Amino acid sequence: TATIVPATPTPTTPAPTPTNTVPAATPTNTVPVPTPTPVLTTIDDTITGSATNQFNYVGIHWAQVADGTAYNMSLHQDAVAGESATFSFNGTRIQLYGPVGTALGQMNVAVDAAAAQLVDQYNAAATPQHLLFDSGVLPAGPHQLTITVNGTMNAASSSATISIDDVQISS
Repeated sequence: TATIVPATPTPTTPAPTPTNTVPAATPTNTVPVPTPTPVLTTIDDTITGSATNQFNYVGIHWAQVADGTAYNMSLHQDAVAGESATFSFNGTRIQLYGPVGTALGQMNVAVDAAAAQLVDQYNAAATPQHLLFDSGVLPAGPHQLTITVNGTMNAASSSATISIDDVQISS
């Protein structure tokens, strides 16, 4: 009788490990680059003229008023419809600040050729240094803010006088 001998498995040899491997490339600039923080510049209403970063008040009824709650202790006020103030600046955003209260009126505010926005300074509670207008992000470069006195007021207000305090420019 014949004996069947099972076949002996062939031993397997592991695949040779390559000796000339190149490690995966790693970036050399792994330090994150921070997003630049905008530089904020505050310009008071008393900085006047027709150059960049100056308020140019147009009309004879603008009055500088001392106010202990205002930025740099002053405001500019006017109630005559059509009188205006312009402010030329270089930057990427502008914000207009002033008080709100029961004896303040309405103005139109625009940047460059954009449609003017109505800003109503009436508020039941008087608040100094209130954000009145924010342009949002603008393309970097020269711009002009225009503030026009409406000579109008909210039905609850006792005056059409507008009052501006300062601007903050981001660049």
